[in-house]
Amino acid sequence: MVSINKQYIEEITKRVPLQNLISHETGTKFKQTSDGYKGLCPFHKEKTPSFHIYGSEKQNFICFGSGCGVKGDALTFLMKWRNITFMEALEYAREWANMPEYVPLDYNQSVAVSSNRPHKDMQPWNHNPISKTIPIPKIGIPVTVYNPKKSMTSVNSPTHVHVYRDTNGAPLLLVLRFNRKDGGKYFFQVTWKSGGIKQLPNIKGCWTQFNFVPEIARPLYGLQDLKTWQKVQGQFILIVEGEKTRDAAAQMLPVNTLGILTISNLGSTGAVNKIDWLPLVEGIIEVTDTVESITFILWPDADEVITKPDGNTLDRQEKFVSCWKEAIIKAFDTHEIKIDAFFRQIFPGNERSPGWDLADASEEGWIKGDFTQWFYSCSKLIDKYPAN
Repeated sequence: MVSINKQYIEEITKRVPLQNLISHETGTKFKQTSDGYKGLCPFHKEKTPSFHIYGSEKQNFICFGSGCGVKGDALTFLMKWRNITFMEALEYAREWANMPEYVPLDYNQSVAVSSNRPHKDMQPWNHNPISKTIPIPKIGIPVTVYNPKKSMTSVNSPTHVHVYRDTNGAPLLLVLRFNRKDGGKYFFQVTWKSGGIKQLPNIKGCWTQFNFVPEIARPLYGLQDLKTWQKVQGQFILIVEGEKTRDAAAQMLPVNTLGILTISNLGSTGAVNKIDWLPLVEGIIEVTDTVESITFILWPDADEVITKPDGNTLDRQEKFVSCWKEAIIKAFDTHEIKIDAFFRQIFPGNERSPGWDLADASEEGWIKGDFTQWFYSCSKLIDKYPAN
């Protein structure tokens, strides 16, 4: 495992605007005080704000609520709120800080590299599909999840179940979302493990948390619709943020009637460089004789521009668009795809609430006609491949 320089970690935590990060993740509204920010604690229910963010050079948080006492920095918050590892929290915070990926050199001698730089020697996803005979967990039904790192199990009822599938529809892995009793939420990325475990030696198998390794690329979400997209000679690929948004968009815009393939990636925008492009690329190559061009529609969430403690700004919508466009062009170049590609960016609109996406639009009653109208009135051609 690569040892991360402490200066690099400290620089990330210094650059993350903690009040913006926590507001984005939890919906907490903060009021500025003489020494920082104050709001309701996201980790327990309360009526009087007791959650404080303080520090000018490096922000930290602490809750003075009775029986709570949660405290820490941006990484601590992400690990607790998202139930993720330190390295996963560091990657997520790095994106917020707009920092380059870490390279194993002395930090002071490191040079900036693209945040979308592919991992060296990254291999395609190579894990066997989950047997179709294994029942997929259902929303609201308790499921047992085994944590191999801690050698312990937990039982809870998921509020969302997202199944990553290959182009034949076989399950590859699942993302389960659970709600905490204190109002928070957490996610498990799981696969099926056959056989017993220490606590339950006689069971035939169980859902087990999946730990990603840097050298293995991650599957795209939505690939089960690729063959239908090919069959109807689709010419549009819609890219959105998150599994929930992808599912809502795919239901609103059926691939079999509109020819729109809707996909998203596993993780945040900063994880676009970890995508396994091979299945999608092979699918595109197979239609190059019948389709003249493909239009990639990039629809970011309606995230606000973030002002960082140093005064610089981070446009998360622009970052989403640029990371995806760069990654797609690299995939086309790598596999020498001979087809024109156009990139159109959707602009959610300033009147939308922060974080608004197509899942929210679906809840508002949008149908395909609303999407079409928004596409023609609120999108812009931003690039073309090849560029000439």
